[in-house]
Amino acid sequence: MTKSLPPDPDAPVHQTTLLVVDDDEATRDALHKVLEDAGYRVETASDGEAALHVLATGTRPSMIVLDLVMPKMDGWAFVSRLKDHDQHRRIPVLVMTAHGSKVLSTAPVSAAYMAKPIRIGELLTTIEHCLRTASTRLARESGGPYS
Repeated sequence: MTKSLPPDPDAPVHQTTLLVVDDDEATRDALHKVLEDAGYRVETASDGEAALHVLATGTRPSMIVLDLVMPKMDGWAFVSRLKDHDQHRRIPVLVMTAHGSKVLSTAPVSAAYMAKPIRIGELLTTIEHCLRTASTRLARESGGPYS
C-alpha cells in the first residue's frame, strides 16, 4: 500500500515530508518522483485508509497531497478522519482531482485545490506557498516571531 523509492542524491534536501495519497499508481509514482527530485521526503498511500495507516505508524508529514476520488476511503472521508485527531488536524492538505470543478466545489476545507492534470511548476509553487503559510500560522499560534 505504501511505497518509498530511493532518493535522488543530487536533489536539494528539505526537512519536509509530504504524504501523497492517490489510488492511481502511475500518478502516485510520478508525483513521488517529481517531489523527491524537488528535495522532499515523500511517503505514499493508495487511498485514505492506507494514508491513516501511514500516519498511525508515526509519519508526521508537513503536508498531504490528496486525491478526492478513491476506493475504500475517499478524500472526503479521509479529511474528516484526519480532523478528528489533534496531532493531524493542522496538517495542510492539497486536494486534487481529475473530476473537474463540480467535484472541487464539494471538496473538504483544505489548504489548496488543484484540478488534474497537474502542472509541475504550479504544484511545486502551491506546495511551497502552503508550507510557508502553515509555518507562519504555527509561529503565530506559538508566540513565535510572526505573532
